[in-house]
Amino acid sequence: MSKRVLGARSSVLLGLLAAWLSPTSVTAQAASPSSATATPATTVQPKPAVNRASPGSSASGDNVVKPSGSATPTASSPPALDWRPEPNQIETFPGAPPGTLEVLVLDAKAQPLPGIAVDLLQSRQSVADGDRSSAPRHFTTDSRGSVRVAGLSTQSENRYQLRLNAGGLTYGASTFVLDPLTGSRATLHAYPIVKSLDAALVAAQGFVFLEPKEESMTVEVLYNVFQLGPAVWIPLDVNVRLPLGAKAFNTRAMDEDLAVTSSDGLVRLVGAVTPGKHSVTFSFQLPLSGNESEALELGLLPNIAELKVAAALPKGASLEVAGYPETEPSSLESGQRVVVTGRSYEHDKAPPASLSLTVRGLPTPGPARWIATTAAAMLGFGALAYAVLRGRRGAAGELLSLRERARARVLQEAKAVEAAHQRGEIGPETHAEALERLMVALSRLDRAQ
Repeated sequence: MSKRVLGARSSVLLGLLAAWLSPTSVTAQAASPSSATATPATTVQPKPAVNRASPGSSASGDNVVKPSGSATPTASSPPALDWRPEPNQIETFPGAPPGTLEVLVLDAKAQPLPGIAVDLLQSRQSVADGDRSSAPRHFTTDSRGSVRVAGLSTQSENRYQLRLNAGGLTYGASTFVLDPLTGSRATLHAYPIVKSLDAALVAAQGFVFLEPKEESMTVEVLYNVFQLGPAVWIPLDVNVRLPLGAKAFNTRAMDEDLAVTSSDGLVRLVGAVTPGKHSVTFSFQLPLSGNESEALELGLLPNIAELKVAAALPKGASLEVAGYPETEPSSLESGQRVVVTGRSYEHDKAPPASLSLTVRGLPTPGPARWIATTAAAMLGFGALAYAVLRGRRGAAGELLSLRERARARVLQEAKAVEAAHQRGEIGPETHAEALERLMVALSRLDRAQ
């Protein structure tokens, strides 16, 4: 993995990120990763439909891959601080018949690029037939930097996607449907490819959300990854480590160019980071030990500029994050109450490779863990007593006394379970399971003869 220390470029990255993030940024209202949604397909409109836009600066350095062609994107000197990448866009093209798509490819300075490889993918969404995708069609821009494709279906079930292809590395995905009344025109922007993090102006903004439950802790992570310069960064071997014992990893698509995968306890960043903002999210479960305090270590993406941590905790519990301010009460967009802390890494402060979190004051399992054992032991004792006393005179009276004592003990345990549930020491699932086992024990005692 590339070095995590920003070094001499730290103030440049953080300055650029701060300039293009909203003033509220990461220290604003708490947000759960689960509140974000994926962007649907774009419908061709008379006005451009923005695919993405965000901050910018330039990339320079080694490991630059240029698309083949007579005019290729090249790394340039750092642009002005007010530079932003031009968004890819889809618009109507009245000068062409329906089913016609004209694609124009421009560089970072809005100049046409001939000889650029463009892939067109088509998929069909049908309730009756399911989703079907066709093989990509490959084109190359002409001397005017354009490609013209005719005879495409304008039915609403058809979705199209354009991607730039730089030697097998594809990026700049734009998904859309065609206007059934006129032609369509797409404008894409090509950039040089960089594979080294040191050659890219990349910064990340992170959100971590914790929610302890009865037997495990749910952890959700959201990253906004910013490419601040006119280049496309291909992350190679960019991994973050999950806490020991993490299970039930899950992720969902939020971005057409960037994603995460997981294997062997690592989360890997895959895809392409074009100029602007990209988002990825994942979640996992961490089994709880049953102790009052739970600690975990979560790996972080490189070049973290800002990070916020929120937790939905039971009453009396607290969250500590090493190197972060004390938590403050807040709420999610859903209204759920949480505690929040966060910080940014500025100038010469190197972002950490991992995050250390401790949740204290968690309710312990209480009596629920040994209720089943107690009930089983009482039943075993009753059966043994019955076997021993069965043949003795007066044994019936002694057995009745043993059964009544066992019955009273089960009822006492049921009251203890209710009290633990009311105090918040056990959750609804444990509460229901414990009561069910105790009622079974009580039923068996009542049936004993």
